[in-house]
Amino acid sequence: MAAESVADTSFSIQGKVTFTKDIPVTVTCLTEKEFEEELPAKYFYLQELGDSDLQNGIIEYIISGIPEGDYLVFAFQDKNKNDKVDRILIAPREPWDIYGLPRPATGKPKFSKLAMHIDSDITDLNLNLKKGF
Repeated sequence: MAAESVADTSFSIQGKVTFTKDIPVTVTCLTEKEFEEELPAKYFYLQELGDSDLQNGIIEYIISGIPEGDYLVFAFQDKNKNDKVDRILIAPREPWDIYGLPRPATGKPKFSKLAMHIDSDITDLNLNLKKGF
């Protein structure tokens, strides 16, 4: 009898991010608690931009090791390098996007409406960073 293999219990997401500013790009995979309490993301990707990135206006990202669960995929460019999204009231001041959020958006996005259940590897989660306020 052959030994059974242990199933991988973590997954990856990947896609592309388009941008216009010469600022590093961060893509996060947020739990509901991280999103609601504005905590640092445990699963993220940070890309310093090189000349070819700036010329193309697009980067590719991959975030691995994500356990099964519900997550919101959020990307932004951190203008002042303080490792968080700066806001005016609830509106981000820095270029940003949430996967699945129709733009223009009004009001604070709801985790329950935008979260996706990750239980397999996912590709083509593309984001388009648009100017904040």
